[in-house]
Amino acid sequence: YGGPYVLPSTKLFNDFCASLVTRYKLASLVRKGEVRSVVVEEGASAEEPCKFVLTLSNGSKVRAARVVCAMGPGPMFAGMRSNMPWWCAQLLGSNPLLRVPRVCHSSE
Repeated sequence: YGGPYVLPSTKLFNDFCASLVTRYKLASLVRKGEVRSVVVEEGASAEEPCKFVLTLSNGSKVRAARVVCAMGPGPMFAGMRSNMPWWCAQLLGSNPLLRVPRVCHSSE
């Protein structure tokens, strides 16, 4: 790693992720796939927060309390602005369940 203005290598990042998976025994929870859709599922009661339901390209579904989108930096970081996926603005604008900040960019 060459300092704050140089990105770490892909190998360094992959090694870091692998170390987290090993340290916290997450191997059975890690899934690689391509998300085709994200839907907000209402909680069972007013006190229970909403969940996200992701549909993967192989047709399987995953329920999650939080979703991390690793979409890459975009065209040379686009001036370091947050760049949310197209479905995120649509999701936030149309769903009253997301009044509390449950969706944010990693830079926030």
